[in-house]
Amino acid sequence: MAAKTGSLSKAGAGRVVLWPDEDIPPPSLTWWASRVAIAHQRLLSGRSPTLRRLLLGCHSLTLSWYAPANAAPGFPSAASVVRAATARETDGSPTPAAANAATAGLVSSMSLLETALMEHEYGHVDSARALLRAAGEPIGATHEVVGEMGFRTIHQTDAKAQMVLRAECLGLCVFKRPGSLGGAEEAAASDDETDEAVAEEAAARLAKKADAEAERDAAGRVVNTKSAAMNRIAIELDGLSADGAQVLIAPRLGVTRADRDAEEKGAYGDPLPAAHQALVLATAVTVRKSMADDGTRSWSVAPYHECVQTQRRSRPVLRAAAAVLSARHERERARTRERALLVMEDLVKSLESPAPSAAARIRYAYSTWFPPGAMLRKELGDHLVSLGMVGAALELFEEIELWDSLIVCLTLLGKKQAAADTIRRRLEVDPTDPKLWCALGDALDLEEHFLKALEVSEGKNARAMRSLARRAALREDWKSAAEYWSKAMKTNPLFPDGWFSCGYALLKADREEEALRAFVRCTQVDPENGQAWNNVAALNIRRQKYAAAHVALREAVKQVATSWQTWENLAMVSAKVGRFQQSARALLKVMDLTGGAKLHVATLSTLVERCKEARSGENLDWLRKEADAEAAEAKDEQNRLAVLGGIADLAMNGDGDDDDESDVEVWEGVGGKVATGGGDAGDFADDFLDAFASDSDDDDTTDADAAVQRAKESESVQAEVLSRETVRLEAAVDEVLRRALGASSGERPVKDAADLWSLSADLKEARGEFLVANEARLKRVRALETSGWRKDAAAFAEYASASLDMCRGWARAAERAAGDSETADARRRLAQARMHMNGVCKASAAGKFDESMGEVHEELMACMDEVTKAEEAAAR
Repeated sequence: MAAKTGSLSKAGAGRVVLWPDEDIPPPSLTWWASRVAIAHQRLLSGRSPTLRRLLLGCHSLTLSWYAPANAAPGFPSAASVVRAATARETDGSPTPAAANAATAGLVSSMSLLETALMEHEYGHVDSARALLRAAGEPIGATHEVVGEMGFRTIHQTDAKAQMVLRAECLGLCVFKRPGSLGGAEEAAASDDETDEAVAEEAAARLAKKADAEAERDAAGRVVNTKSAAMNRIAIELDGLSADGAQVLIAPRLGVTRADRDAEEKGAYGDPLPAAHQALVLATAVTVRKSMADDGTRSWSVAPYHECVQTQRRSRPVLRAAAAVLSARHERERARTRERALLVMEDLVKSLESPAPSAAARIRYAYSTWFPPGAMLRKELGDHLVSLGMVGAALELFEEIELWDSLIVCLTLLGKKQAAADTIRRRLEVDPTDPKLWCALGDALDLEEHFLKALEVSEGKNARAMRSLARRAALREDWKSAAEYWSKAMKTNPLFPDGWFSCGYALLKADREEEALRAFVRCTQVDPENGQAWNNVAALNIRRQKYAAAHVALREAVKQVATSWQTWENLAMVSAKVGRFQQSARALLKVMDLTGGAKLHVATLSTLVERCKEARSGENLDWLRKEADAEAAEAKDEQNRLAVLGGIADLAMNGDGDDDDESDVEVWEGVGGKVATGGGDAGDFADDFLDAFASDSDDDDTTDADAAVQRAKESESVQAEVLSRETVRLEAAVDEVLRRALGASSGERPVKDAADLWSLSADLKEARGEFLVANEARLKRVRALETSGWRKDAAAFAEYASASLDMCRGWARAAERAAGDSETADARRRLAQARMHMNGVCKASAAGKFDESMGEVHEELMACMDEVTKAEEAAAR
């Protein structure tokens, strides 16, 4: 890639100078280094931490030069690039300045896009999503999925709602150029080079010549002299239908049958520049990786690859990447499985075809997700296995030496020994290959072969260590499992599921500190692992580190939103750290998920106590802290979303020690202060001048009065905020109680039901709803009637407490009674309370609780006297 200097110059015979200064490396050097590293990573069977660190460094330097928000001096911003790219001459062609601006925007966009694809390679979906959002800005690219009426099959009679991607690109123009091989004019993007048509024509001639000279079998099929497996597959697939049961590749929009039959009614008629197509495909990968495979994921991805597939002109690698995504989508539907298989076969065959030319293939090859050739063949083999064509897949896996897949195929055929024999033949050729020894161990289910793999690799094969760890876990030898897992993860710390299994084994081996570190690393490698977040929280709760547990549980509920246990844990921990609003919302979520059957009463009791404190006006520090914490969290989240895409610096998120294993590579934004709305230098200067620049003739008394007035206004605003927070908390707690005590909540233990009525009474009384509170106390007593309180001492104590609470509540209500109707009702209630207390006292004596629980009996007698006096006072 030519660097920012622009034009090329010649120095000497046949020498092209891309950068004028030989002593200073060009800024594009790190870009090319990152492309070499990502190609290396894609060829490996697992994620390499060494390459990860190299890629982060290279992309950081590349973005610091090319990314719009962190550009070098003189490099235009995203908005200015888009504005400049739209300038036109009088004949409608782009001006020289517009062409330069479009090139600058294209370079900026692709640098961000390739960084996003690198993040995808290592499973960091959130940062990839933010980078893609930033990548669209320099070229003015936007797209969104909308719903429109259309037809999905050629025989569909009624139009149905279809998901369609609407895309627009303002920074790159689209023009007409002669079609290849002398065809009609075709829409092409501004970054397409016209001289590539010559290379494409030459490649087409070579392809035509190769087809004419190719060896053919008796049926007229071209014989692949390099791959016997592909010949076998061609025979197996002969006769399959490619029409997909007349299912359209992309929907045709409209509401009439004429619209259905018109090919120009395709959903994506407007041409898109190749750069925007690459962004669309990268977004498809993001959508795919960020969704669970619940049956709707492939439909959510479909509008993106359909958009690229229906473009009139597209780069070969872009069209191939879209075809891979389309084949994955269509293999999930019975009507299109055969077409998907044929598409995959054509893609594998095209890898060895001379057309299109290498010059055409290489364009956007690094800016597009496309699997390496071996992985593409593996995907074809997996597709064959899913359709029952195990024999054809078997030859393909053996040819590309995918031993694990080969063993699966032979196992399906009931030929495990044949798999072992095949691997032994390979071991005769290369007896020091640890992968072969591991495959032999899987085929024969013998641990000694994994130990041999460790031996030949000098103890460095992580695959063998993981297999030995799993076997030790199966026989519950947790000490050995923990050791093997620890060594395996030290060798390859980026294995997706390894850290979770390592943490579990360490936990079982009573090594909690190491287990916690393992689960934390698991969340860093795979932030979507909700169980890992939950385990981090559980271990922090054991250590009474509730703040850390709260952070972990907030992440856990994002990933396992249907687990009521995780929500209940969040409710308990939120109450521990003073986040009572969040605790109440979590309890409501528990009620939603369990139909009201589950509720943590102790946490609800804490929330009711906070409501009572807020009403009384005492000890309101917790309310202020919670309001401040929620505001700070909202601001941090806004800052994170705004800054995440402005990536240029690499920071190590650790505790400052030299332990590489505890360091985690993360992105940090550069210049994020301005990007996040935190204020720029100009705003800060204005505030500074307002604070210190004053007129010396002003009256100091006036300034003091103004300060006092501002303080009063601040106190008023703060009181209003606290009042609003109190109302929100009360409403949430009241809703929890309403659902818990409703008829749809199901049966509850007697004690829990009584406690809930008691909490409801306390909340109502704190809000001044005394009549409702007394009714709740009465229902608490009724709930305890079936507890066996006449014979059980503990149940009697609970029943006595509920009775005392109810009777004293009615006595307080009688004191507040005003008017004849309220007084008469109070006398009636007091008479009922007196008779109730009399019955409880008699039951106490009959059960001899007056002897074993003398204090309780005396309190009951005293309460009866109080009620009697209150009744006499109300009668006067």
